[in-house]
Order: sequence, then C-alpha cells, then structure tokens
Amino acid sequence: MHQSISIYQHTATCIIMARSLRSIVGLRPSSLYLCTTRCLSTSQHLLAGHSKWANIKHAKAAQDKKRSITFNRCSKDIVTAIRVSNGETNLDVNARLRTAINAARAVDMPKDKIEAAIRLGSGEGVQPQAFVFECTAPGGILMVIDAEADKRVNALQDLNKWLHRYDGVVGNDGTALWAFDRQGHVEIPAAIFEEGDLDPEELALEVDADDVTITNSGATLVIDPKALSGLETRLRDAGVDTFMSGVKYLPHSHAHPSKADLDNFVKMKERLMTEVESIFAIADNLPSEQEES
Repeated sequence: MHQSISIYQHTATCIIMARSLRSIVGLRPSSLYLCTTRCLSTSQHLLAGHSKWANIKHAKAAQDKKRSITFNRCSKDIVTAIRVSNGETNLDVNARLRTAINAARAVDMPKDKIEAAIRLGSGEGVQPQAFVFECTAPGGILMVIDAEADKRVNALQDLNKWLHRYDGVVGNDGTALWAFDRQGHVEIPAAIFEEGDLDPEELALEVDADDVTITNSGATLVIDPKALSGLETRLRDAGVDTFMSGVKYLPHSHAHPSKADLDNFVKMKERLMTEVESIFAIADNLPSEQEES
C-alpha cells in the first residue's frame, strides 16, 4: 500500500517539475511532453514490479496451503493406521502404516512431521481429547463426526466454518446418533487362522460377537463396543498381534437427497476431511450405492 502511494506521488512530482522547468527555462510543449512521458514510464515499471511481487506472494501462499492440506491428510492416515492396528508401529507387520508413511514421503512430508504423527498415533506425549459432533446437511443427510483437539471449542470453530459454507449445521445431542448403530469391528488376517489353532467361528461364539464374516483375506467380527477391549485382550493372549480394531457408525435409517444436495454434501465432506485438521472420521446415513456414485 505504501509503495503504491509513493509511486503515484512520484508521478505527480514529475509533472510538477516539468511544468516548473517550462516556466523557468522556457521548455517547448514537445519537450515538456517527453519529460513527463519518461517520468510516467518509470512509474509504470515500478507498478509492474509491485504487481509481479504480489502475484508471486499469492501463488506461494496458495502452494503452501495446498502442501499443508496434503500433509494434514498424510498425518491422519499415519495416526489411524497405528490406532486401528493396536498401536503397532513395526512397518514389517503393519502394512497399512507402511503404505501411509510411503505416501507421506512421496509428497516430501518433512521427517519431523512424520515422526510427530507416529508419536501421536502411539499415544506418546500430550494426547488431544476426543469429541463426537452430530451434524445435519441439506437433503436430510445426517453425520456423526469424530474429532480430536485440545479443546472442544477449537474443533467446533473450524467445523462450523466449513459446515456453514455448505448449509450444514452442528446439532444438539441426539440430532444424528439415533440413525446409526455403534458397532465394534475387529479384522483379523487369514494368515492368523492358517498358522495357529484359532478358529474364527469359535472365537466369535466365545466373545459373544453379533456377527462374523469370513473371506479369503480373513475374518471380521462385529461386537458390542463395550466388549471390544476384552476381545483385543483375548487375541493378544492367543498370541495374535496383527489385527485392526475400532468403532464404526453404521446407518439403519438412510437419507435420499436430490442430486444437487448430494453433490453439495460430497464437496462438503471432502473439504471437512482435508481442511479441518481435528476431524478424523465422518459417518453419514447415505445408502452405500449413493456414496459410491
């Protein structure tokens, strides 16, 4: 701003000086025109330089913002990979963590940021508090958002900022949770059952699992979240260290928004996951076929 003002002052000064010279030494109009033009040309070059620097700063700010979003997403992937695998940080064992770290390195994420994400996922140092927000979006879409922050108000401030841009709202307790079943999920790779005496169906009966799904890649047990820690202990006692566990919100009442509302929600969800550092997971009540479309 100050530079722009000084440039205009410089131009005005040139014109005044040229007119003064004309009155003193009798410059012809053509000479007066040449003197003023050269002065204005100098001012234009100064303005052009100012504009170029402003464009460079704007481009750099946009690039830094893009890098910050990318690093934020990589950090979340690393933390989640450790937490769902029972705190396993051995890359030879935790394939999901290995993939997350390789992805972070591929985008030149600094080593200290990667190590900070590993410490956070491992539970080292000061841990943020966990919060659950119940939200609504146009078209009857409900959301359950898992977030972590040092204070609830900090997470809520960033969340509200982006929700409002897409006509979303943070609701009161009970606004969205009624439409979801909260379930504990434990995924065990097939190699565990092939190597030992552990049988997935017998294990499911033993821990009173609500459901068990067996595929070529392994078994998934669905259990009451309150019994999740007991199942994790049972697996460790059996010598099973390679498994992924966590709590999921699965909808039993679905929304059927218009295409416009669905497109709006998809954009909002993407921005929330990338822009709001405190958000780790978003569950919604869209039918699976709409989420995949």
